[in-house]
Amino acid sequence: MFKFDFQIDDIDDETNIFSASTPQPQEDKPTFGENSFDEHLLQDLLNRLPSRISYSPLHIPLTGGRSLTLVRRDLFDARFQLLSEGTGESPALEYLDAPSDLVPGVYEGGLKTWECSLDLIEYLVTALLDETYRGRRILELGCGTAVPSLYILRELFSSTPTAAKEGANVHFQDFNLSVLELVTLPNILLTWYASPASFTFRCEQRHDDDPPVPINPSTPSELSITPELKSAFLTSLLKHNISIRLFSGSWSDFDHYDTGGKYDIILTSETIYSTSSLPSLIDKIHSVSATGGGKPLNVFTSPQLSISRSITTPKYLCLVAAKVLYFGVGGGVSEFTKLIETPAKTTGRPRGKVETVLERNVGVGRRVMNVQWA
Repeated sequence: MFKFDFQIDDIDDETNIFSASTPQPQEDKPTFGENSFDEHLLQDLLNRLPSRISYSPLHIPLTGGRSLTLVRRDLFDARFQLLSEGTGESPALEYLDAPSDLVPGVYEGGLKTWECSLDLIEYLVTALLDETYRGRRILELGCGTAVPSLYILRELFSSTPTAAKEGANVHFQDFNLSVLELVTLPNILLTWYASPASFTFRCEQRHDDDPPVPINPSTPSELSITPELKSAFLTSLLKHNISIRLFSGSWSDFDHYDTGGKYDIILTSETIYSTSSLPSLIDKIHSVSATGGGKPLNVFTSPQLSISRSITTPKYLCLVAAKVLYFGVGGGVSEFTKLIETPAKTTGRPRGKVETVLERNVGVGRRVMNVQWA
């Protein structure tokens, strides 16, 4: 088992700079085979949430001195949930407090927030117009804490329900069901609660003439998961015409025919670290991409970003955020690009094209890449 010692969750609250060091190979542990594809109903996952969760802000620095704040569940709170449920021997608990452990076939690092997911958000903020997300099918592969998709949901929840004539399908996939339960869904719920979409619910929680229950995303706090809150969340999804679906299992088993079809926007970050899993990831990216038909996406370039060249009215976007090299495990941008640009005869996948749309050259190099297919 290799340990990615990037200390992602050790965040300096003032600078939001993540430390990085070269990981060292650790002792291998046995694997238990790949997880099979499975969908988990939103209502069922909501019903399994604890009665209260704690959260903290995630401050994301943007170009031009700007910043964006999202909210996410505290890791210590997820750990407490596992302990209180008597699941102390679960793999999720074993790796919850580790900096970023990877055990292939058991746990794929989804409980932590990684640098490249924040790069992906910066590109979305700077290069995509808000209305891009309406009428689209959006998928985050290997979502983990799902912060890129949380930003998209934040934009969707910030629009008025009357403007939601075109629906939005936002789907989440992760290898581990425990990741979806412990961090993905709680973060989705917190994103709704911190948005204007929860205003009516918060008004209902006030006493007499008090103002609505305040929500300050910049301040750590707790949220009571009541039946009323869950009901208000589901009602809000209907009003805003947003469909959320969650799937667990390996990429090779993910079947877009069972999820409603191909996708207009595909997001994935920190998922190309292992050379052994690259072929299945690339084949899946190709198979789920809506390569034909559809209206062009509203994409523009900005001089604030280090963009090699512009993207012109694509029919779909496939954005892959990654470090240039993952020391000790062989994955990285070079191997990913090589496989994309090499047709796969066994699966019928054509030659693809990789375009760097955002680049970080400080410390461990990082890129956001757009993948298009011939």
